[in-house]
Amino acid sequence: MQASSSSLLKRSTLAIAGVFLMLLILTCAKSTHSAIFACQTGQDVVYQDAPCAIKKSPKLLAKTRNKYPLAIDASWFVIPEQAEERAFCDRGGCECGRIEKNHRNSLVQAIADALYIDGSWHRYTSSYEVWLNTPTSSADSYEAREQMLEASCDVMMSQTLLRNFAEAAMAVLRKQVRTAEERGYDIEQPCLEGIPEACEFFDYVQYYKRIQADSASLRRSRFDSL
Repeated sequence: MQASSSSLLKRSTLAIAGVFLMLLILTCAKSTHSAIFACQTGQDVVYQDAPCAIKKSPKLLAKTRNKYPLAIDASWFVIPEQAEERAFCDRGGCECGRIEKNHRNSLVQAIADALYIDGSWHRYTSSYEVWLNTPTSSADSYEAREQMLEASCDVMMSQTLLRNFAEAAMAVLRKQVRTAEERGYDIEQPCLEGIPEACEFFDYVQYYKRIQADSASLRRSRFDSL
């Protein structure tokens, strides 16, 4: 009776071990299978044990590259470190702290001026250095700080104006330039002959060329020009 019970116990133990072994084999097989990835590389398919790389669509890449207006480099849109105010702009003008600028009914001119943002940054960094090197106990410390804050506002007003209106203004200018070319007003001669409309369209052409050239120079990092 004891031998029979021992034999039965041994067979049960072997059966249970067999079940566990089968589960282990199936689990390993499943894990191995799930770790193989078929990835498309060009016209070929490559099998690998890591997930396939996610490719960004051309539209998404273009959107990332063109995040800032006129393809200007992102470094020009960094907020000055010592800025204490915020800039607000509409089609009529900009304000930042106690500083206000009126566009004088020419948003295009204001955008063209805003593209001198490299000069605004130079003024800010220079005034920042002066402020750092002026003793706080000095009578000039307050004035140095005010000049630095004013310079930071100049930078931020240019940034805001370009971000909000540059692309739309350039779209309008492109249409005006095409009209000028169709009418022969893209050269100065008709304006010199006393045709008022020709002078207006010739100005549009000059603005367009100026904005194109100035924005192109800002497609390099701000730190490349230091």
